[in-house]
Amino acid sequence: EELDMLLTNGRLSAENKQIIFNEYEKKLLIDGEAAALRMAQQLIVSTPEFHTSNAVRPSGSSRSIPESHPPKGVPYKAIVYLMLSGGADSFNMLVPHTCAKKDMYSEYAKVRG
Repeated sequence: EELDMLLTNGRLSAENKQIIFNEYEKKLLIDGEAAALRMAQQLIVSTPEFHTSNAVRPSGSSRSIPESHPPKGVPYKAIVYLMLSGGADSFNMLVPHTCAKKDMYSEYAKVRG
């Protein structure tokens, strides 16, 4: 109940609460209280209630499969940024390369090294 209030503002569904409680009980017997609490926290942050600010109400029906679109034949570029060691140094997320009026990369390299 306390974790539900702290992490989801009390929005955790009864079904998800029961699943988390059952897994907490199992982990408690095997690895102790600290491991069980950590596992319960991890399960809560994987629920839809944690990732929304509204009440989650399952409709009971399956989602339809979205229509597939054929490729457009145009080259595609994407930036993928993986944070594997925590923290976000926002000045290193997107490094400037070229700009029309100013050499932003030289300025960046001078400041950031």
